[in-house]
Amino acid sequence: MNNLEFLIFYILCFLSGRGLSIIYLSFNKNETDKPETVKVLNTDLSIFYTIISLVFFGNFIFLINFVLSINEARFLLICLFALSILINIKKPFQISDKFRFIFMNSIIPLLLSFSVYGNRLHADAGYYHLPHQLWIRNEKIIFGLGKLDMYFGTSSMYEYLSSVLWINESFNFLHNLNLIFFVLFFSFVTFHLTKQDKDFLFFSSFILLIYSLLDNVGLYGGSNGFIKIQTVGKPDVAVGVLIYIVSVTLIQKIINKNFNFDDFLFSVILATFTFQIRIFGAVLFLVCIIYFLSSIKQVNSIPKKFIYVMTINIFIFIAWSIKNLIISSCLIFPIKQTCIKSLQWSNFAQLNEWSNSWNDWPYNYKFNKNFFDWTVEWFNAGTNFQEVPNYLISVLVIYLLNRVVFTKEKSKNYSKIFVYTYFLIGLFFFLLFGFHIRYMFGFVLLSVAMLTLNNKKVRRKNNQLFNLKIIYSLIFISVFLIPRGYSYKYFLDNPNIYYSIEVSEEIDLIKNEGWGNYSSSNKCYDTKNCTRTKNNLELVPYFSNYLIFEDSTQ
Repeated sequence: MNNLEFLIFYILCFLSGRGLSIIYLSFNKNETDKPETVKVLNTDLSIFYTIISLVFFGNFIFLINFVLSINEARFLLICLFALSILINIKKPFQISDKFRFIFMNSIIPLLLSFSVYGNRLHADAGYYHLPHQLWIRNEKIIFGLGKLDMYFGTSSMYEYLSSVLWINESFNFLHNLNLIFFVLFFSFVTFHLTKQDKDFLFFSSFILLIYSLLDNVGLYGGSNGFIKIQTVGKPDVAVGVLIYIVSVTLIQKIINKNFNFDDFLFSVILATFTFQIRIFGAVLFLVCIIYFLSSIKQVNSIPKKFIYVMTINIFIFIAWSIKNLIISSCLIFPIKQTCIKSLQWSNFAQLNEWSNSWNDWPYNYKFNKNFFDWTVEWFNAGTNFQEVPNYLISVLVIYLLNRVVFTKEKSKNYSKIFVYTYFLIGLFFFLLFGFHIRYMFGFVLLSVAMLTLNNKKVRRKNNQLFNLKIIYSLIFISVFLIPRGYSYKYFLDNPNIYYSIEVSEEIDLIKNEGWGNYSSSNKCYDTKNCTRTKNNLELVPYFSNYLIFEDSTQ
């Protein structure tokens, strides 16, 4: 039942994205009438259908929350989603490779769907993810919501998407949302390994496939930094997959000196969406700028559709900043330089304390620390002692394999200077703000992919390795190994039972001096009128039916 649930959810998102693509292409008279024949970022547009749906509806939900709660807008959302699916009737499918299509859109999702069994809510889901989603479901945007909980200021696009995926007491669809990005990654790899062109995207996809298999062996049982199933509520895989795909595809275009406005637009849209999910997505704006500047000589004129789409994207970015300002008094939370202290709901003093509390966090480097001492501290933090050695071993194995399987090009390509510049600046960015493997999934994958940057072709004696039967078998094994062993065991022990991810903790509420009741465990999950800590706040009318959190002691 759970497997079928995710497959249906995936197919509906796929059809929704295809319907939205049909609408967009209908406004461009020069485009083909068959969306399956359209390519973007050197990849079939169909690979991105699910993400197109998430980008559109995620931003629609966030914008509508300025004026309505999600519960009030539910009927409108259902109608729009249904309409985006029904539009598919207008254009029949045109599938060139039926086996690949079925493999990517049925077999991969079904294999990944086993990961729901035995999964549970992440602790952070109880602390602030689900509580924030509860506010989005029940109220339009609240001024000063960040005063109630500082972490609400980090509000992510994931909260808006997740807010419509609560089904009674089950949070399975929050996990299904994460699985969409796993399918995106493996579909991307499958497409580039089964196409005719032997280019950087082909070489890097093969190497990452091997890297994914190596993730299952090594010290302490493996884990080398490859994307992994997480407990429900964390968006790390989504951000990592998007950072990797946008980066690797634009690197391919930079190397080939091939500028295309459609590719640039699509990259900027995905960069904005990734930034909305987590602030680390900002690194993608850098590669978009590098792509544009490295190809600026090829730009003769700017098409009108570029201006229209960029205007919409800029509007969304401004609206997102306004949302941040309303919730936290900062345009980009938690960057203190973007905060406006004079706002009525400003919480700058608390933000300052919150920022200082991260000074001892081992996952970002401070210039006042000895780099060697920090490296030792970082290595011993979390699971780095396990993942870092496994990553280095995997990279060594892949480096040797790459030299054996592929030949290298000898000619110099100065465009690669742009590529290395992006990668080094990106690493420095993460070093300063979050050198944590789960925050860096995208750059971990990119670092492995870049081992193939100078590849030229497959050595003749190794051509048999790329027989389609072998390639599909390796992808199948890789995807099969993504769900945890306990997930398969749970399914085999309970094959006919529907597994539901629900809140399993009892929430003990204590009356607050201010608004609501505070939880003795600091977790609220989906409990109404619950806060993590004591407060002296009150929720009062502000203007035009909007509400604001104010300090009741003032």
